[in-house]
Amino acid sequence: MSVYNNLLRMVLLLLVSRETLATAFELQQSSDSTAARSVHSDIRDGTIPRTQQNENEPVPEGIGGEDRALPFKLSSWTKNKYWSMTGKTEDDVMGILGLKGLSIAAQKKHANYAYLQKYRYYMEGKILDNWVIRGDNMDTVWHRLGLTNVPVGTLKSTKAFETYLRFMKRFDRSVKRQYDEGTITYLWTVYRSQQEGQHLANIRTWKNAKRSDSSVKEALGLDTSNYNMNYFKQFQLLPKKEKK
Repeated sequence: MSVYNNLLRMVLLLLVSRETLATAFELQQSSDSTAARSVHSDIRDGTIPRTQQNENEPVPEGIGGEDRALPFKLSSWTKNKYWSMTGKTEDDVMGILGLKGLSIAAQKKHANYAYLQKYRYYMEGKILDNWVIRGDNMDTVWHRLGLTNVPVGTLKSTKAFETYLRFMKRFDRSVKRQYDEGTITYLWTVYRSQQEGQHLANIRTWKNAKRSDSSVKEALGLDTSNYNMNYFKQFQLLPKKEKK
């Protein structure tokens, strides 16, 4: 039976991968628009979850009639993939989890509320992926999340800044890939002329991604953008002492 279940899991994941490739340049309109509204409303009321999703954590049994049709238990991550692939809206998921019609206070006390948070977190990630795919730049996203006039001292305590960090993780990964491929010649041209808060997000992103010192120096323009850097490099190449 376990072999059969594992095979079904593999088939589902293959279907999910196929769906992901097929919609690489445009997310499903129904789920994307619904999730987008959810993301922005949650940013305003500060309810977007910020805990990392455990991809191996099982969803409890008996959370919804439709899910009982599945012949095996799925992890939260796989269920979120499945719900997204089949066009489930947040209202649909709330119904499956038994949360639909409850007040926000009652939802938060419900045993399945954590799974709704994970679904929202997953859908927010899909939206951020789409922003990178369609070419949204850092300034556009910074403004979209309402961070333009937020004081630097309070940035780290806002949910919107955490969302921006999630975007930057994806954006920076895309930039590095393009740089490695030669599409981007100078890293510093990507990250110049930013607000202080954006620079703080950059260095945290680079630290989390374990970027090398040389890579960070180049991204900050310390290696390539300074007019006199060429002379410094020549200085380093000179012998210790030249004969007259």
